[in-house]
Amino acid sequence: MAPRNPDGLIRFGMLALPLAGSLALAGLYSAFKLGSGGILATGDNRAIVSTGYFASVFLGDVLALTVLIFGVVALYAYLAETAQRTLALGATVSTLVGISLMLSRLGVFAYAVPALSASFLDGDPESITILDHVFAGPLGLVEIASDLLYSAGFVLFGAAIWRSGVLPRLAGVLVAVHAPLITGPAPVAGAAAGALLALLGGGWIALSAIRGGPGSDRIKSRARTRSA
Repeated sequence: MAPRNPDGLIRFGMLALPLAGSLALAGLYSAFKLGSGGILATGDNRAIVSTGYFASVFLGDVLALTVLIFGVVALYAYLAETAQRTLALGATVSTLVGISLMLSRLGVFAYAVPALSASFLDGDPESITILDHVFAGPLGLVEIASDLLYSAGFVLFGAAIWRSGVLPRLAGVLVAVHAPLITGPAPVAGAAAGALLALLGGGWIALSAIRGGPGSDRIKSRARTRSA
């Protein structure tokens, strides 16, 4: 009995790309309230201790990145049937490691920052010093590594999409550009632009894949040959 063609599941999984982008828009609230410095000294402390802030971090960062993992895996599976398999594999590894490192530091923003902000509002000025030490420690190196790996991964995905010819090239450009914007030095404007590009580019890719974009017949032919 021939194995079931997973093509439909792969195409469905790519819907995770625009879903992650739409969730990332929810993270703009927390980015704005943290301020340009991302620390209590420049942020809105009363907003940071609110339920809205936590929901923004959880939905816009934690859940968005978790959903994105499925989209990345589906995108690799789609591109793996093309001549850009190796490039797509490198993109997948770099992106997933970057996402994993990002998730490892999000607890600071979801739990530590609100707690220290509440302490600061209660009259403990040392809370800011504690948070400064947190960001000055290994967390800073993890942030740099995660940003670089995440950006490199999506730039490689953009190149794989461009060279493969099975998905819209401009959509590949959008998802490639979104990463350095989100991880760049402008935490609010960059996050907004990056999330929007991720939503547009990911949606375009998913729609093209579901409809059977350029080159889909060749992919199906290779899939049938492998399962024969």
